[in-house]
Amino acid sequence: MADEYKVVSEGSLLGNRWKIKRRVGRGTFSEIYEASDQHSARDATGRHPHQAIKVARDTHAKCSMLVHEQEVLRELQDSQWIPRYVELGKEDECQFLVMQLLGDNLSELRRTTPTKRFTLRTVALLGIQMVEAIREMHELGFVHRDIKPSNFCVGLPKIEDAEGATADGEEGRCYILDFGLMRPRLLACRPLLAPAATPPREGGGGPWTGEPGRREKATRPAPAKRYPLTLSSAEVDSTSILGSMAQTLDFPS
Repeated sequence: MADEYKVVSEGSLLGNRWKIKRRVGRGTFSEIYEASDQHSARDATGRHPHQAIKVARDTHAKCSMLVHEQEVLRELQDSQWIPRYVELGKEDECQFLVMQLLGDNLSELRRTTPTKRFTLRTVALLGIQMVEAIREMHELGFVHRDIKPSNFCVGLPKIEDAEGATADGEEGRCYILDFGLMRPRLLACRPLLAPAATPPREGGGGPWTGEPGRREKATRPAPAKRYPLTLSSAEVDSTSILGSMAQTLDFPS
């Protein structure tokens, strides 16, 4: 069946390094798998570190979108709300992007609650972090263009390996992902062309102004003030709010 088709099979090895464990998500252009890093040391539980692998479908256009996503992901690594980039690889005709493994997205988490909705505290914590993630992304020069709950995931707990090193991760932090439609901010904010001037009426004179017996050129209203895409610290000071609130999200066990 079409729903059972997978780009790669569980147990296969990509790039002679990444062993596929299970599929954790799928989209129009790609599928996401959990994979273990066979080149890294085992953690305290005796397993290799796990990462997320996004595998493109077998068309050139979709592979190009994965390359674009990799370029954007590398540009955004200074943000704490972006998953860590690992590598872009290719196995035969299969192109894949390796990044930090995250938990469930917000849509899936909401459906697991008894009431199918979050508590007010959870909504507040999530909303603050989501706005902060979008604001920081805009400051780094990009517009996401596909904001929705399924494109936000929560972080997993940090895991120590056998040598005591801690893997990347922040439990309760809300990460933004899926950068295939993202574009540079300057292109998204380019000014629109001014509308063409209204041609004069037949017989002379300007456009009708509504006053009997007079024909004058109507004056155009002043253009509306343009606001930046990012919110200033005076508009949303989420940093100070985050500092005074608990960082662990209130998800039911």
